[in-house]
Amino acid sequence: LWEWVSLHPIQFFFEGTAPHLWFVMSLIISLGVLAAAVQIKTEPYLLPVASLLYLYGLLMVTYRTTPIGLPPVIEHISMLRESPVFSLVFPVMGYQISKRSRYPAWLGTGLLVLGVLLLVLETGLLRYAYQFTRSTRFYLSTIPLGLGSFFMALAHPRWGSGTILPRLGRMTIGVY
Repeated sequence: LWEWVSLHPIQFFFEGTAPHLWFVMSLIISLGVLAAAVQIKTEPYLLPVASLLYLYGLLMVTYRTTPIGLPPVIEHISMLRESPVFSLVFPVMGYQISKRSRYPAWLGTGLLVLGVLLLVLETGLLRYAYQFTRSTRFYLSTIPLGLGSFFMALAHPRWGSGTILPRLGRMTIGVY
């Protein structure tokens, strides 16, 4: 692994150890950027910047075959798919959410339903109108879907507590 990393440092920066644990490198970089922004007191600007990066990534990867798509700036499109271009927005949103203590339970349900509906519409449109058949992890609808899931978990912190899930949760990375 170390030999591969030393021979391919840019690819490692964008992909991590893809396909397994691809998100670890992106998460580390995203948390580092967030921590630096908090330290130098520029975190109010981070959500707009992270959102623009996410949108830019969508235009280069997910919407590439549509009229609004952009040509990728990186030759290997998989390097963008697992990169901080997509991952930064999620920790930044989590940080912003953590600044408030309470959110109504209906917000999570509404965003989750909206996210699922948008995902069905978005993937259907991409597939049938633009013949998009590649697999991708990120869509515009991923944002409300992720936020809805997060708000649902915040609204119901005891869900699953009487099941096997907490014990399995401790082994998640090992099992993965």
